[in-house]
Amino acid sequence: MIIRSAIGEVETVARVTDLVVPGVVAIAAHGGHTAAGRYASGKRAPDAGADRWSEEFKWWNEHGVNANRVIPDAVEPLSGQACWMDTPVRVRKA
Repeated sequence: MIIRSAIGEVETVARVTDLVVPGVVAIAAHGGHTAAGRYASGKRAPDAGADRWSEEFKWWNEHGVNANRVIPDAVEPLSGQACWMDTPVRVRKA
């Protein structure tokens, strides 16, 4: 599917679940890294024993998508924190 906001778009795979309210799109903030490094590359470090526990919870096959491509760089006026949960988007089939 393609998710489009006022600032950009990303293409990803949809997973429908009862854990997300209908009409809401949820993208993991920790997926789709665009920088280099151990986690961004998807490769394990030679001694990555501590990483093995999370493999059983992994339901995706790819590296994910970077949500920052569709979330404006804005702050919530009262707290000054990032606005992560108020970005209107349109979704369509890829």
